[in-house]
Order: sequence, then structure tokens, then C-alpha cells
Amino acid sequence: MYSIFVDFEMQPVDIERFPEEYKICHTEIIEVGAVVLNDKNKEVSSFKRYVKPKYSDYIDEHIKDLTGITIKKLGHASYFEEVYADFIKWCNHYKDFMIYAWSNNDKSQLVRELELKKIPQKEKEQYLFDHWKDFQKEYGTLVKAPYSLSLERALYMAGEIFDGKAHDALYDARNTAHLFRKSRNEKKFLEEVKRIKEMAGNDEPTTYSIGSSIDFEELKNNLK
Repeated sequence: MYSIFVDFEMQPVDIERFPEEYKICHTEIIEVGAVVLNDKNKEVSSFKRYVKPKYSDYIDEHIKDLTGITIKKLGHASYFEEVYADFIKWCNHYKDFMIYAWSNNDKSQLVRELELKKIPQKEKEQYLFDHWKDFQKEYGTLVKAPYSLSLERALYMAGEIFDGKAHDALYDARNTAHLFRKSRNEKKFLEEVKRIKEMAGNDEPTTYSIGSSIDFEELKNNLK
């Protein structure tokens, strides 16, 4: 079975111009990133596309700072309908797969945006929703974290450093896949988590608060 890891970057719907649309879906996807791992957990393909928003003609300053995406960068991008169709086609090439995202936000966004843009669900697309998992929740259960972890902190807890630019959809998906790959060797993985906890000088479960207490620069040096 293949494992697909996906991440979306979103832009707010312009509530002043589109108040009714905003009630259905507060944001629109402006970037899709995904990677596929085979049954040996080796990356075999990737998908990265920008998406032109339909209900805003600018990029929110916070989103711009976070993602580096500008309205100029989206100038030649396709609208959601086309990118979504291409993404589904890309996923279905692998037939037998599970799809993972960091938190359930991406799945919820997709459901609401399909409703907003009146895109009917076809049978081949329903497979994706029926095989979608929240890897943030799965990871949290594994490390017994009572609070949700950001992807970057979860990587630190596993003795890893985020590779690439955070809030780039492809890098976020790829780092989620890397964390998944590492967690498959559960015994070794939990030993590493325990070591990081000891470095943090905290015996509590590996939670968001422990991540906040670590000197990440020192951790980077110790992991080299």
C-alpha cells in the first residue's frame, strides 16, 4: 500500500466582498503539496501546485509573510477546480493508498471548499476521503502527548530538524512523511523521544509545553 502525505496553504476569503461565501468556507487553498511513499517508505513521487483564489484578489499580509506566496506568484496558477482534478488523478494513479495530513484541518478545508465551489464528489474521489488519516493525532497517541504538537516541534521531539521552509506545502508534506517513516520503527523511535525529553530536563510526556522549553539551537548542535 502507498502512503500519500498532503498539505494545503490557505488564504482568507474576502469577507467584505463575499460575505455569503465566507459563511460556507472562511479560506481558499492557494497551494497544494504532497508526496508518495511506497511500501518500503521510499518517496516515489511529489505534487506541488499553486492555486489562484476565486474570492480574494490579494494575499493577506500574514499569509504572505508565512508562506512567501504573493498574488504575482499566483498570476499564472490555475483555479481550484483544475488543480483539485489533477491532484485526484495523481492520487488515483497509486490505486491502493492511505492519505495523511498533519491535523484534520486540511480535510475539513477540502470538504468546505468543495461545497463552496459546488464541485460534486465522484466515486473515485470518495476513496480519498474514506482513506484519510490525521497523522498529528496518531503521532500524539504514540508519544502520549495530551496537547497537539506543531509539525516542527514534533520533529524536534523525534530528534529531527525541519528540512526546508516551513509553510511551504511540499516541504510540510515531505517532513510529515519523514516523521511517519521514522515512527514506523516504534521501539527505536520512542527511545529517541525519551532521549530528547531527558535533554529537555523534563519527565512529563512529550507535549507542546516541553517543546517550548527546549533550546532548539543547542538541540541542533547536539544532534549533529
